Amino acid sequence: MGGDRIAELYRTWGPAIYRRCSRLLRDPEAARDATQEVFRKALSSPEKLADPDTALPFIYRVATNHCLNERRNAGRHGETELMELDVASDHPAFPRRRLVHRVLSRFDAKTQ
Repeated sequence: MGGDRIAELYRTWGPAIYRRCSRLLRDPEAARDATQEVFRKALSSPEKLADPDTALPFIYRVATNHCLNERRNAGRHGETELMELDVASDHPAFPRRRLVHRVLSRFDAKTQ
């Protein structure tokens, strides 16, 4: 699969995949990382990306599975409690919340 086709896929479906990841992960930065990872994973199956009718459902399924795995893994590491602290992105404390989330995510649930 050529670089032009990959760029076209990302341009066309990147925003939809980002929205899906954002909805599932509830963190814009994690959603950006997940979107890139989803396309990296999808590129390992170029035959599934060749047909425009099946490419989007395939990438969407990869995104859903990837994000659900990320959430499951976060839960195993005690990060679920932090994900529940939903502060509106326009709230003045939002950047601090992300910093706190990153720092506390290194600890178990009891320490958090």
